[in-house]
Formats: sequence, C-alpha cells, structure tokens
Amino acid sequence: MLANLKAIRLSHNLSQEKLASMIGISQQAIQKYEAGTSEPDLENLKRLAASLNCSVDYLIGYNGSTDSFSIGLSDREKELLVDLRKLSSYDRKAIEQIVSQLAKAK
Repeated sequence: MLANLKAIRLSHNLSQEKLASMIGISQQAIQKYEAGTSEPDLENLKRLAASLNCSVDYLIGYNGSTDSFSIGLSDREKELLVDLRKLSSYDRKAIEQIVSQLAKAK
C-alpha cells in the first residue's frame, strides 16, 4: 500500500493525470494506487519515488529508524520540509539562500 502517495502528490501540486504522464502509466493506475486497490511493480514504484523526490520507504509509509528522511529531524522540521516541497523551484531557491545567509551569520 502506498500510504503517502496522495499526500506527496498533492504537496507537489500534481494531478493524478500529470503524475501518471510523468512516469508513463495511466491516471487510473495512480487512482488505484491511492485507493489501495492496486500496487505498482518495483519499476513503477521507483519511478514514482524519483518523480516525487522522495524515497520508496516514504511512499510505502515505512518509518523505521533507518529512514534517512527522519533521522535527527524534529516533527516541526519534517513539517517544514513538506511545506518547502510545496513551493515553486524559484521560491525554494530563495528560501535556501535566506537560510544559508542566516546560518553563516551565526
């Protein structure tokens, strides 16, 4: 089951149709993955993760201690990263520059 597919798809402002087009499958396949009535094969799972800039572990809802996304991050830091992914690439770059400047000032 792809526990986080819909949430991360929406955080990237992608329709089911657009995501399906990005990885070369049908919109109906994405709908079935999100509904839990079908699961992708390994290649499509890897394509989904790459297209959504996340790990396969994240897509399937694995939260083990070896999940590199979670190691050392507070819940608030995780929330901020999810919010950052919702921004356009231009806005993300601006935020990255601000954070970098603030870190150098310390």
